[in-house]
Amino acid sequence: VNCLAEARCQVIGQTCVNWAHCTGTTPDDIRRICAQISDKCGAKYLMMGLCLVDALLAVGVKRISVSNGYYQDVWADGINRFLSQAGFEIVWSGTMVDQGLYDSDEEMHRIAEENDWVFSSHDVVQSIYQAHVAAPNADAVVQTGFGFRTRTRTSTIEALIGKPLITSDMSLYWAMLKEMKLTPVPGSGELMDTL
Repeated sequence: VNCLAEARCQVIGQTCVNWAHCTGTTPDDIRRICAQISDKCGAKYLMMGLCLVDALLAVGVKRISVSNGYYQDVWADGINRFLSQAGFEIVWSGTMVDQGLYDSDEEMHRIAEENDWVFSSHDVVQSIYQAHVAAPNADAVVQTGFGFRTRTRTSTIEALIGKPLITSDMSLYWAMLKEMKLTPVPGSGELMDTL
């Protein structure tokens, strides 16, 4: 972070949702940690896990269905706890194994490692869509994990599910754009429309 700040970066985004809760920290703890790091380095420091919370608050949802995608159970439990601590009601959550997209955690993680933890468009769309189907009464679908890249698919998926899609990657991009007072490319989804 210091090296990036010394290189005159004004906003520094940290990927990996799990860093926000891996030691049992709460959203308030992470907000405080981010402020301390920002003060020390002189640039705005954003953690993806907290950006996910802030994005959900920005679109004004309460009840969520969570696609934990490729997460191990301990990761899913951690982010679900973190989201609950932030005040969201989790109506449903599950991984691609829970959804039947993969037969086992071992198979899912083998595919993840073979593809540098970036999953196919098919897996991304199917997991998010199935999270919607599992809890159609949720206000939004949340997708955790940076290995699900959604920037070019968010609007299409939102049209398919009929509600906001709040994803790890788009939450971080949204927070960075907001901090820099920039606007996104039109048609980037409901979250980006809040800028």
